[in-house]
Amino acid sequence: TYQTSVDQYFQKHDCLPSPPVMHAILPASDTAMADNDKNDPTGILVVGDVHGCLEELQQLHDVAVEKYNEGRPLAHVILVGDLVNKGPHSLGVIRHVRQQQERKQVDGAKEKHSQWWCVRGNHDNAALLAAVGDESRRQKETYQWIWGNSTNGIVSEKDAVSDADVEWLSNLPYTLRIPQEAFPSSRNDGNKENHGDYMIVHAGFVPGVPLEEQSITDMVNLRTVASDKEATTIDEPNAWMAPASNDDNREQHPWASIWAGPDHVVFGHDARRGLQIAPRYATGLDTGVVYGKELTGLLLHSPSSPSFKRTLVQVPAVAEHCRVVGKKAKKKTQES
Repeated sequence: TYQTSVDQYFQKHDCLPSPPVMHAILPASDTAMADNDKNDPTGILVVGDVHGCLEELQQLHDVAVEKYNEGRPLAHVILVGDLVNKGPHSLGVIRHVRQQQERKQVDGAKEKHSQWWCVRGNHDNAALLAAVGDESRRQKETYQWIWGNSTNGIVSEKDAVSDADVEWLSNLPYTLRIPQEAFPSSRNDGNKENHGDYMIVHAGFVPGVPLEEQSITDMVNLRTVASDKEATTIDEPNAWMAPASNDDNREQHPWASIWAGPDHVVFGHDARRGLQIAPRYATGLDTGVVYGKELTGLLLHSPSSPSFKRTLVQVPAVAEHCRVVGKKAKKKTQES
């Protein structure tokens, strides 16, 4: 209707409003992963960039449950952002995740369902901007799914983004913290020292910058950081910064290779590099499912064990939904 609070804010300020909660935290009551009942939900599945690949998302969930979680429901499913664009079922992914969240809220304690969470990616923000009136985006094929498929000029409400979808996307946080309390106190993941919390973000963080000072632009777009020539050690505040451009002549590195914790960051956004497993403190999950590769998840779990485990879960793409041409991705048409 273009009358949501998001639309009204955009019309007045020509930008998106900040979400009610910028940096979310899993509530303490939701993070316990006790093994009291073999039917109790357990394990946390963090899923890489989905980009409208609904079938692969459903397959990944099922494989994680049946093959790696002893058939038990997952306690939490967390998406790292970029739910939409490029793939065949952007609206379907939004509606599926919303349905899972609403299912948990309606059934409450009566049924044992997973709690689903999402953080925002750059494509989610771009789709929001197109939906509320950004003319530069509204003309592009990438965003036509927002208005659905018309028949004789008539679009069914269920096939187009609704006011509720817009509000839901706008309310997604930019980060989600999983406290240490979510996992057993006895950590046995190959490191003698305890990790900090787990942090979920779409793209990344500039090392050395406090969470509250990380910019939205970096959190949804960052891939590489550049060294500050004036810094004498990499541990100094501001020793690393987002590069000004790809042509910047400063020393550049994937931000995850520089990240020194203590929080372990799980992120997406970087399909070109693919799966990234930094030495200790970062895991990148964008493995290019929309380009015909794989959808990857990281299962954080402890079923039937007091120790902590991390397990990679992957399913192949059902098709190449989008073709990379040079540095730009081109959505495949039926003819191609």
